[in-house]
Amino acid sequence: MTAIKYLLLILVVVAEAICLASGWVPIILRGRPKGGMLGPPREKRPGEVLPQPMIFNLQRRDHFSGSRVYYWNQRYFVNDAFFKPGGPIFLLIGGEASADPLWLLDGAMVEYAKTFNAFCVLLEHRFYGKSQPTNDLSLESLTFLNSKQALADIAAFIDDELRIKFNLTNNKLITFGGGYSGSLSAWFKNKYPQMVDGAVASSAPIYMDLDVGSYLATIMDVMGNTSHPACVKETFTASNTIFEWWGQPDKREKMFQMFRLCDKIDHDNLIEPSALYSALADNWQLVAQYNGVNRTFTGTTLNTTETTINTLCGIMTDSSRGPSIQRYADVSNLILEKFGKKCLDYKYQKLISEMKQESLDSSVAEGARQWIYQSCTEFGWFAGSDRGQVPFGPYFALPFNYSCDQCASLFGQEYFCSLEYATNDINRYYGGYRMQLSNAVFPSGTNDPWYPLMFNGTLPSHAQPVVIHGTAHCADLYPSSQNDPPQLKQAREIIANMINTWIS
Repeated sequence: MTAIKYLLLILVVVAEAICLASGWVPIILRGRPKGGMLGPPREKRPGEVLPQPMIFNLQRRDHFSGSRVYYWNQRYFVNDAFFKPGGPIFLLIGGEASADPLWLLDGAMVEYAKTFNAFCVLLEHRFYGKSQPTNDLSLESLTFLNSKQALADIAAFIDDELRIKFNLTNNKLITFGGGYSGSLSAWFKNKYPQMVDGAVASSAPIYMDLDVGSYLATIMDVMGNTSHPACVKETFTASNTIFEWWGQPDKREKMFQMFRLCDKIDHDNLIEPSALYSALADNWQLVAQYNGVNRTFTGTTLNTTETTINTLCGIMTDSSRGPSIQRYADVSNLILEKFGKKCLDYKYQKLISEMKQESLDSSVAEGARQWIYQSCTEFGWFAGSDRGQVPFGPYFALPFNYSCDQCASLFGQEYFCSLEYATNDINRYYGGYRMQLSNAVFPSGTNDPWYPLMFNGTLPSHAQPVVIHGTAHCADLYPSSQNDPPQLKQAREIIANMINTWIS
């Protein structure tokens, strides 16, 4: 091989490597930001000592097959600093992210633990973090990832590890969770009532649906209630302008510059409009879901107690910035800067290329691939504009089946919008809005886009919704702040009183 041919070969290999490395994951995917719906309560402090990981090494890979038993190591953390003999167990159920032991040092559960002298435990969810039942994230491996297996993990952990190892045979047990893990907290109380004395299910979606247009509609309602009433109208104008400019080469170039896109717009690619509209809507979804919540977004400068929907709407209604489309770009660029990114990724094929990685060392193993699999096979929860007008794109450009396209591209054509029977089955299995359970509390914020899928109405006796007006996702679980509104403080008092009743 000549030196020139050898050099050309190297360049090809390098180019291919760059292409493979240039994939991307949205800042929020099916309602899940990096770090999960219930992200870390705060940043780790210098010199702070965290609870060390422990291992339950007899967890079964498949709880519902008795023919061949495979075991794997499930990670958990413990903090017994507040515990006194006879005190309760507080079990925080891990969700769709790596378990963060900071939750055993800070946050509402820790404050309750101090009051009630509780033994605190955090259990990591299968297929997330270091709790891996298989050697990769292939489709074959992911068949062991579902909520029923996760609940059986919790039951086995309590009986075969927690109570025996720590001599907690007769102690009362309360489960906690937020977002998806809040759903697990409620479902565990529903399906394993003999094992748990109470459940705190914060911001827990308990109804499965293929198309949750209510998610974007709730964000629009929040926008309309800011101090900038023209926000919705201006956002509509901006998204309509994107569509009007799409067919004009000079305008496409202008959008490329204006929105700081990483790649030029391909006018002939039919999925391209949905991809761009979706990427721009992500900015609003992320800020709205944690609007005013005292949450940390690790690796970014985003603070959702400072950058709120009111902030974004202030930009959208500031005519000094130029036309509506320029203001929409300014919103996007603000979030780009908060995440330390130079350009906006939106290309569908780059997303799919990244999400197809099956290695546990890949970037999507952080949780993105696992979560999209769960939404494609079990929950749905596809947010689109099909069920009504929302300002983030016309119904034909931001449909819920854009999420179905992702499912099919990642896992096979048979996963395209094939979830209706699955979501119906899950609603029947857990009960959906008609779930029967006692000794449970469901805190929910009215500004949370997930709110319509939560328990916020009539519940069976001894189960109570706690509606926190003007707050968003999992606000009650995060560390308290001097800026917490009175209704949030009152909600925590209600939860504490209910816990007291359960353990008395």
